Amino acid sequence: MADKDNAIAPPLAPMNSMAMMKAKMKDVMNLRNLRGVVIFFGLGEPKPFEMPAKDVALTRLRKNMMYFATNYMLVVACVGFLSILMNPFFLFILMCIAAGWYYVAQITASETEENPFKIAGRPVNASQRNVGMLAITGILVVYFGGSVLFSIFSVSTFLSIAHSFLRNSNIPDEDDDLGFAASPEP
Repeated sequence: MADKDNAIAPPLAPMNSMAMMKAKMKDVMNLRNLRGVVIFFGLGEPKPFEMPAKDVALTRLRKNMMYFATNYMLVVACVGFLSILMNPFFLFILMCIAAGWYYVAQITASETEENPFKIAGRPVNASQRNVGMLAITGILVVYFGGSVLFSIFSVSTFLSIAHSFLRNSNIPDEDDDLGFAASPEP
């Protein structure tokens, strides 16, 4: 027992650095970092959008991507919502998937050990049903919504990159509130 108390701690595993990166991204995507419409679009500024000089372009892109990250996630959500509304068949598929998940939840709530849920005479437990529903959900979303998902991804990526490249925002050069050190502009 004494040897275990004096043991040297193992070095940090890559999973720990992945967990730290995940925590940092969670901080970036926090709703408290949502910038207002006035700041996001530069309302009232003389030139809120302009083509950057070559020596400042990448720095501006990086700074704006970090500063407006939560706003860009909101752009993805809005583009996704509008794209799904404009595709009624995919919306119907999503409603059918939701009904399937509701049905599976009702089965789980009402089954007992004396009366298990059975498919083809074999009992199926809750985790097996959930895995089956995940597979069905994935297949239906990819098959019926692949083009919608691709358009959501491409349009929101274009809008986010265009905004972060063209937005001439006055982001402070010192460390920001998320702890990301600013790199000096060339």
